[in-house]
Amino acid sequence: IDSQNFAVNIIGNLSHQYATEMAKKEFVGKTYTFQDGKYNINIQDLNLYGSGENLVIQTALAGSLNGTVYLKGKPYYDPQTKMLSLKEV
Repeated sequence: IDSQNFAVNIIGNLSHQYATEMAKKEFVGKTYTFQDGKYNINIQDLNLYGSGENLVIQTALAGSLNGTVYLKGKPYYDPQTKMLSLKEV
């Protein structure tokens, strides 16, 4: 699926561009610390795309881990928390 035709359908449509912009706003530039400060990663860039019924999150990382990491899972909307998350990552 190319980025021009990707959309997340929940109650309405969420375009690929809007979903990516929102994810970047939330995560890019932030540093996350693990194991009591032993490891740090900074998210440099992020992209979203579809793969069958899965959502793929491509992240460029710097810090204790440098490179590109791909997370793939099934999008799930939780009506109680009003959050979109991934199952089976």
